[in-house]
Amino acid sequence: MPCRKFQFRKTNTRWLWGDWEGLNGVQLKLKLLERMASSEEGRRKFWEQANRKSVNDCWLWMGALTPRFYGIYSMRPRTDVRVYIRAHRISYFLKHGIYADDLCVCHKCDNPRCVNPRHLFLGTSPENTYDRNNKQRQARGEGHGMAILTEVQVLTIREIRMRTGAACHVIAKQFRVSVHAIQDILSRRSWKHLK
Repeated sequence: MPCRKFQFRKTNTRWLWGDWEGLNGVQLKLKLLERMASSEEGRRKFWEQANRKSVNDCWLWMGALTPRFYGIYSMRPRTDVRVYIRAHRISYFLKHGIYADDLCVCHKCDNPRCVNPRHLFLGTSPENTYDRNNKQRQARGEGHGMAILTEVQVLTIREIRMRTGAACHVIAKQFRVSVHAIQDILSRRSWKHLK
């Protein structure tokens, strides 16, 4: 079943009234999560959208997804207002009772759709970045959004320099990139993952 992609929209809390009036975004989300956790019906509705397998497998979110493929779940403090929370954050809250907006809920399995609480842990933003880099999941090479060259072209550039000793400006003109880009490739400041 194909998953729906979701476009984010910030909640305008001034629409809220009664018990919800004056809450900031974090307070509102925490109150909604507490209400969900205390309700068997609320928990059931949430878990219906997860493909739960064995305790060690990834539980894939089958509901709406963000553009980066994280599960997203909507809650309603009022009929005309929706609040959106990432599904893995809800899963972590249901298991541990913690919602910390200043911390990341990280995936041990590196699967953004996974909502298995056994695969989730809290970490700071630098710890999350370190974990990503340590597992070599950062965008690099052709997968990087700013890449102009392909891996084949980079290997060709290095081979041209090694075989012919061509100047950087000549190679740069041939591949229509800057001299600085060629220098970075040859010194392995960029594309260093290519052997």
